[in-house]
Amino acid sequence: MSSSAPPATEPPVSRSLFAGPGEQGRWVVWRAAVEAVTAAALVLLAHEAVSAVEARLVGEAAGLAVLGIVLVLMRRRFPAACVVGLAALMGAVPSVALLTAVAAYTAARQLRTSRQRVGVLLGAAALTMLTGAVCAPALGVGSSLFGLALGAVLAVTTVVVPGLVGTAAGQQGRLLRALRERAAAAGHEPPRPPAATECLYPYASERPEGGRLPIVRYCFRSDTLIAIDRFTVPMVTEPHSGSTTHD
Repeated sequence: MSSSAPPATEPPVSRSLFAGPGEQGRWVVWRAAVEAVTAAALVLLAHEAVSAVEARLVGEAAGLAVLGIVLVLMRRRFPAACVVGLAALMGAVPSVALLTAVAAYTAARQLRTSRQRVGVLLGAAALTMLTGAVCAPALGVGSSLFGLALGAVLAVTTVVVPGLVGTAAGQQGRLLRALRERAAAAGHEPPRPPAATECLYPYASERPEGGRLPIVRYCFRSDTLIAIDRFTVPMVTEPHSGSTTHD
């Protein structure tokens, strides 16, 4: 059997409301500003296409659109909450549909377990259909059945499909990160016992310190444990221009 790689470490949580895990620096604020302008343009563009629906909202449409922009800017810090909030908002204000797609992609990419992803995406899709069914007759744009159908179309195109794409991208990113961790460990671990036929690296429960990841290595000869070694390896980080290793 082949040796398993050391696990990918969890990036630190950023303090900024507009940053994802491990992201920091002034560039995050500039990125948020650019995204805010882009999001506003997308909302205005979509508003032109669905103005017949949102005309019933009169002054509330602008305020709800601003709320949608705020949610999409905070999607990296609170991915699940933002995609659910935008999905609920989309049932009443379809112009935030494109923003919901962006948030669904980010949430699916960041959430680590399939149970979380499925729960968030299905919950967001159901919420879109529910709010659509409730708001359509209230706004006078159609029956509850019409709102439910419109919500179903929006849910599939702006929640489910971007979520599937984000899931695939997230799995690929985690795989590449695990491979980088294994490459970082190569050459930094002590020699294996000559009699060892395989070595395993279980999940590191200790927190990284000083830019180094604690590793516990269990070496076996056939089914017999013959050595337990503890050592540290450089922790791999993921800056946006490419990955580096702390020595």
